[in-house]
Amino acid sequence: FFTTIPRNGSLTPENPSLIRIASSAASADLEDPIKAASQLMLDGAFNCNSTDKNAWKAFLASSKHFKHAADTSSSTNAGAAFPRTLEQISTSATPPTGNDADSFSGFRRLTDDQLDALATEIVKQVRIRGPFVSLSHFVNRALASITTQPALTRSGALQSAIDESGANINFAGTKNAFSAINVTADRVTLRKKLNRPRADLDSEGREGHPPDADPQIPDWSQTSRDLNFGTMASIIADREMLKDTGGSDTEISKEQGYRSTGIPSWLTQADVLQVIGPSLTTRSDTFRIRTYGEALDSNGVSIAKAYCEAVVQRVPAYVDPADASSERGTELTTLNQTYGRQFKIVSFRWLSSNEI
Repeated sequence: FFTTIPRNGSLTPENPSLIRIASSAASADLEDPIKAASQLMLDGAFNCNSTDKNAWKAFLASSKHFKHAADTSSSTNAGAAFPRTLEQISTSATPPTGNDADSFSGFRRLTDDQLDALATEIVKQVRIRGPFVSLSHFVNRALASITTQPALTRSGALQSAIDESGANINFAGTKNAFSAINVTADRVTLRKKLNRPRADLDSEGREGHPPDADPQIPDWSQTSRDLNFGTMASIIADREMLKDTGGSDTEISKEQGYRSTGIPSWLTQADVLQVIGPSLTTRSDTFRIRTYGEALDSNGVSIAKAYCEAVVQRVPAYVDPADASSERGTELTTLNQTYGRQFKIVSFRWLSSNEI
């Protein structure tokens, strides 16, 4: 648990979003990797299971006013920044070029329209894949067959949403955010030659390659300059994904993606997670509860109505205080194993009918 509490000196977290529950918390607990989380609350957490597009858009737009060290006066208002590192030496460009300094030594910003498209795609992925039970479930791809469920296995929810939103080049090649990238030329598409994956560097050498992992599925390129069969060594790992049922000169599966994938202006889920990751959670800890009641006379006619609202918050402390909040599993009392953490009423108010 990364507390951001300095090793020496103040026990106040360097991350302003981490709030100490009580100023009287023992320093030993705050410095303990097991107990520290029980002494801190996160201010402004965002549930990655949200299906509210506007909420996602606002969350992603939180970096619109970020100023990078490489920025010029005209670039800071260009959109939400998602820099690969804080050490990039060039600023962003809108749209990104794909072949200039902004793309190879700079970083990406997203416009309002791109944020809207990304938020739309994230919500779509949440509905398809959720609910997520952990952040790794949200970030990582599904473990399934690439041949039967390619949309779920080529990347996780966030990266799939980024790509399909058109922030880069989408899988089908119909959306392209770069001004100087030709989609067709940039696509990586292996082809067959003599019923084997064709090497990028052809010669007439056809002998001496290592044995195939599966005799029924050729792994090694049939031709390769200087008999360098290592040119196509990755085929071993990807042979199921690359398997092609067409003729001897057909292209092998387009799951290769694009040559520009991963350049600093190609937005990745890692770039986005650097900005929003510290505030992501897989569940909500604060809930707004509204309730309604009415009184009826002997004839069943309503004679009075009342509306109220309470905000409740889950806290680290257990229902049964016999267990410390850092205890886990079978160490807990039966009561705590059943009911878990406490909920505290943060606020309460009566509502008028106009507020319903």
